[in-house]
Amino acid sequence: VDAVVLLADDDVPVATGRGDGDARAPTLAQVGSRAGGWVWSWPWAATTRRSGHGAVPWFDATGNVVSPLDQLAASEGGQTEARLTVVTPAWVAAARAEADPGVWWPRPDALWLDTLDDLPTLLDLLDAYVDVAAVGPRTWVRVVGARNEVGVDAGIVRGDTTAGSGLRIVTQVNAPPDIVRDGALPVGAVLRARVDAAEWAEVDTLRVIAGFAGARARWEASRRVRAGEDVRVRMPAGATWAVVVAEGRRARPWSAAGEGAWGVSVVEVRE
Repeated sequence: VDAVVLLADDDVPVATGRGDGDARAPTLAQVGSRAGGWVWSWPWAATTRRSGHGAVPWFDATGNVVSPLDQLAASEGGQTEARLTVVTPAWVAAARAEADPGVWWPRPDALWLDTLDDLPTLLDLLDAYVDVAAVGPRTWVRVVGARNEVGVDAGIVRGDTTAGSGLRIVTQVNAPPDIVRDGALPVGAVLRARVDAAEWAEVDTLRVIAGFAGARARWEASRRVRAGEDVRVRMPAGATWAVVVAEGRRARPWSAAGEGAWGVSVVEVRE
C-alpha cells in the first residue's frame, strides 16, 4: 500500500504523492452534493488562490446545488485536466432524472459498487452504452507494463477491474478470428473465467450476465465453481456487454453482518 487517504464529507484532499515529488498520485476527492449523489475524481492539487482550495463547487453562482452532470464535468476538468471519475448509484439516479445516459458528456470512467445490491445500476449503464469499470470496497486492477499510478489508471480506463470484497475475477473472450465482431460477440464466442480467492471465501457460484445494448434484453448463465477453477461459458451471439459475478456464502471474517464474499468484473467484448 503506497498511501491511505481518509476524508470527511467536506474535506479537500491534497495530492502529496509518495514523498518522491510526485504530486499526481491517485487521490480520491469527494465532491458534489449529498442531494445529487457523489462524484470522485483524481488527481487533484489544492490551491489557496481559489475558493474551497480549488475543489469542485457545490453551488452555482445563483446559490443552487450544482447539477449531477455539471458536477461530473467540473470533476473531470475538461481536456486540460482529464481526471478519472468515479460515480455512485445515487449519482446515476440523479443524473438519469436530469438527462438520458445517451447524451451524458463527459461520461464517468467507473461506477462504485458498495454491495451486490448496486449491480442493477451497472447493468443499466451498460445497456445504455455507458461503458464503465466496476470499482468497490476492494478493487483489483490489472496493470499492463509498469506497476505505477499511470498503469493503475490505465487499467481502470480499460475496465480491467474486479470490484468486491476481495475476490479477483480473471476473464478472457475467445472468438473465431475469421468473423468480424463489429462491436458484438460473434457466434461461437466462449468466455473463460477464473476466480482467485482467499481460503476463507469459499467461492461457490459464478454468474455470467450478457446484454444487447439498446434492446433491453439480457442473458444469464450460472455455474457452481471453486476458487481457481477454469470455467468456460459459451456466450450468446450479438451480445454487446458481459459482466461476471462471483459469490461465496461463507461470511467474511471482518463482517459483523455476515456478508459473503463477492466480486464483479465487466468483460470487454467490443473492439
